[in-house]
Parts: sequence; structure tokens; C-alpha cells
Amino acid sequence: MTLSKSGLTPVAPAEPASPADLVAAMRQRLAWRNLDAALLDLVAEKAAEFARLTPRERAAVAWAEAVISTGKSHVADEVYVALREHFDDEVIARLTAIAGTAHVRARLGEAD
Repeated sequence: MTLSKSGLTPVAPAEPASPADLVAAMRQRLAWRNLDAALLDLVAEKAAEFARLTPRERAAVAWAEAVISTGKSHVADEVYVALREHFDDEVIARLTAIAGTAHVRARLGEAD
């Protein structure tokens, strides 16, 4: 994963980022948003947890994130290729449905 201003961009790095590197990158990225220290610590903790995920888990999370990202009409080929290394068509369909359903429910909840 690499970091950009728009968020995490799934890319197969030459060397996997260590949890400490990912936390440092997240802190740097979020610092410009003037987040309070408690929120920054929470985000850094979640980033460290993500760094400890297996490649299979990372592929599923990246897929779910790509599916629910607003403003995109398609998922990047790299995300799909990484997902196909670990899951078959049936599981991908289920992951897509779960992510999409959760996203719609969250959006409907925002409308209240």
C-alpha cells in the first residue's frame, strides 16, 4: 500500500511496509488536517493493525475499500488481481455484496 492525499492506494510494494513505517506515514498524512491528538492516535493504531494483516486480509480490505469509494466508476486492475490470488469468483461476489450493502446502509444512515 502506498499513501496519497486521496487515501490508501493498493500497490504491490517491493518490500512490505512495517507497522512503524505505516503509522509514521499515516501520522504525517493526517497532521495537515489538524486532527486532535486522540483521533490521530486512533488512526495510527488502526493503521498499525492494518499493517499486521495477512496478504489475503489486505486484499479483501483493499477490495472493499475500492468497491465503496465514492466517485469511482471502476476498481483498479491491481486490486482485482491481488484479490484473485486469494479468492474465487463466489467469494469475490460475496465480498462485493457485503461491502456494497454496508456502504448503502451507512449512506442511508447519514440521511437521517
